[in-house]
Amino acid sequence: MSLALAGEKKEALRVIRELQGISGKRYVSPYGVAQIYAALNDKKQTYNWLEAAYRDRAVWMSYLAVDPVFDSIRSEDRFRRLLRRAGLPTAEKQFALLNTMMRIERRASALRAPNQN
Repeated sequence: MSLALAGEKKEALRVIRELQGISGKRYVSPYGVAQIYAALNDKKQTYNWLEAAYRDRAVWMSYLAVDPVFDSIRSEDRFRRLLRRAGLPTAEKQFALLNTMMRIERRASALRAPNQN
């Protein structure tokens, strides 16, 4: 993915070909291939590989809503539909939950702290 982000399209595509070759011998997560295509701004291939990752139940799909490599497609309806099908909340919902959890933890810490008066 870093090659694609660095603008090394030819090398990134070579890595994808290598991964596809390896996949005949051992598991290669389609999620990783989707990340490379997303970094290359190839939406069609990104969605093709994300769909494959969804079908494979790839463990990395749990990061889909917050993975920054997908920022360019995050607001698209197709992306949001994929999140719903995968049973994942949107990034906004995940961040809201995290903020709530942090507020609760701060309050609990304040209650546990000895009285400073």
